[in-house]
Amino acid sequence: MTLSAIIAMHAIALANFIYQSEPAGQDVWQEFVTVERPFSGDCEDLAFSLKKAIGEGEVMHVVLPDGRDHAVLIVQGVILDNLYPPATVQSWTNHGAIILMPMDSGMAVKIAN
Repeated sequence: MTLSAIIAMHAIALANFIYQSEPAGQDVWQEFVTVERPFSGDCEDLAFSLKKAIGEGEVMHVVLPDGRDHAVLIVQGVILDNLYPPATVQSWTNHGAIILMPMDSGMAVKIAN
């Protein structure tokens, strides 16, 4: 998939994504069948679902400059998430984000939406 097609799919996913935080102490990872219909969850749910839609990339755990934990999809050197416009990995690290480790989509609950 071309980078422009990936960014377009990200825009579709964001238009259909409803952010829903999880109760304290709970963190269920979800992977929705499609991002082209409404779906809800938190940052890793968007990242896993977008990865499925795109067919490539790596869901990564990052620490934002303000210390918050976050999950993003890194594909073709670009970070896609629910907080910021698409940007390069370099720009994120230049602004103080710390990319820690991959998150295993095998642990995500598959959901038909």
